[in-house]
Amino acid sequence: MMDYYGYFSILGYLIPLAGLAGIIGIIYIIIKSIISGGGHSAKTEAAKKGYYYLISLVSLGILYVTASDIMRVILDYISPSTVNITGYSYPSGYETFVRSLILRASVLIFALPLFLFHWTSANKKPKEVDEETSLYIKKERKSYLHIVLTVSSLILMLTGPYLLYNVLLLVLGVGKVTLREFSFPLSYFIGIIGVWIYHFAELKSVEEH
Repeated sequence: MMDYYGYFSILGYLIPLAGLAGIIGIIYIIIKSIISGGGHSAKTEAAKKGYYYLISLVSLGILYVTASDIMRVILDYISPSTVNITGYSYPSGYETFVRSLILRASVLIFALPLFLFHWTSANKKPKEVDEETSLYIKKERKSYLHIVLTVSSLILMLTGPYLLYNVLLLVLGVGKVTLREFSFPLSYFIGIIGVWIYHFAELKSVEEH
């Protein structure tokens, strides 16, 4: 069991690192767009879109973690087990559960409008742009989508084996697997699958136009 805990405990560190890598990637795209060739209009628009994409990525990460953790908290609470593998427990019962839920819901309510505003602004097409500026906007959008898909794929590669591990334990009847063992990997796996599918569809749409 020590190997089990030791291996999967690194997920708590690797998932934020994957998000940080995405943020660094967006910043790199912004700087590259500004210092690379192109007219003043193209560079200005690239910098503006880069800002919107950067905040979109940060707020998307907050939404993903918060929504996934809300699902985890609910699964943890309804599980008959008293202590789960992620180290969370609810000794105070219903009140602690509600407090945990409200905290995460508050973050979700705050981050959602922030994400929607910046994501909508990033996708909003300027009324009058030349061909060069339009090309810059498309390239920056594709770069953003590639970064999100890369980070999402990394998280899938982290949460997927964790979930599969518990499924195989259940199927093979090894040990006593409870709902709580599934709460963390299932919650974070479902969330990132949704993020990946949406951004993959967006990328295909951009490439077709």
